[in-house]
Amino acid sequence: MLKKQLVILYKERYGYLFVAPALFFFFLFYLYPIADAVKTSFYTYTYYASGFAGLENYRFLLQDDVFLKSVKNTLLIVAMLVPTSLLTSLLISIMISQFKSKMQSVFKAVFYIPAVTSIVSITFMWKYLLNYDFGLFNYIVGALGFDKINYLSYDLALVTTTFIVLLIGLGQPIVILTAALGGIPASLYEAAELDGASFWQKHFSVTLPMLKPAILFVVVSGTIGAFQLFAIILLFTAGGPNYATSTILLLLYQEAFTNGDYGKGSAMAVILSLIIVTIAWLQFKFLRSDLEY
Repeated sequence: MLKKQLVILYKERYGYLFVAPALFFFFLFYLYPIADAVKTSFYTYTYYASGFAGLENYRFLLQDDVFLKSVKNTLLIVAMLVPTSLLTSLLISIMISQFKSKMQSVFKAVFYIPAVTSIVSITFMWKYLLNYDFGLFNYIVGALGFDKINYLSYDLALVTTTFIVLLIGLGQPIVILTAALGGIPASLYEAAELDGASFWQKHFSVTLPMLKPAILFVVVSGTIGAFQLFAIILLFTAGGPNYATSTILLLLYQEAFTNGDYGKGSAMAVILSLIIVTIAWLQFKFLRSDLEY
């Protein structure tokens, strides 16, 4: 058996040569940094000194109020953003799918534009619109006779930030779900109509089960993206006020690249990775489907 496997390996040696460059860069830029970050998380590693610290970095983080606040904020963003994004994009995709192909392309392009627009430009546009003193939103609120709203107050900043991220990120799930909707056989809807199903019954009985693979992809990729939010939070609130919008990734950046403590920063990265892997595994377990169409 071993001899047979060696013969097969020898015959396929040229195939491995073709994939060798990709494997080299994969190990160099993915696996090696991951392994090095895990190792660094067990060290006191700063600009000035380094030494083995064991689990001290993890013990410090699990007792640090700022880090725990950032974990809570990150989980809240994921809990608000992922279901809302899925539901909104699904409803929009169903409405778009009722149009002809050309009109579908127009709508998908409109919703996808924010995803390919500079995040810096979008963030500063929203900062202007939501400005307490001269922002457009508060101008409308004042014109209607209501008091101005501080959208970036301690109580509202996280919700406001999540809402902006939602609007920016709707394009990708809409494109994916619309494409998946186009792949559902029309005969299934015709059969449902013959059984007397209403518009919403057809979508609950046919659309949702048939979209399960696409929904799984949207949920998992959306969850990973929500955990990795960085640029918009850094530019929009910088984690404030009083850490109200601080996330694990933002705190990791500040700890490692501002404070120069790579040990604690690497420990945060390891904890964040474990959280993402655990949640993604649960999502695959409960949402996966063997359906093919």
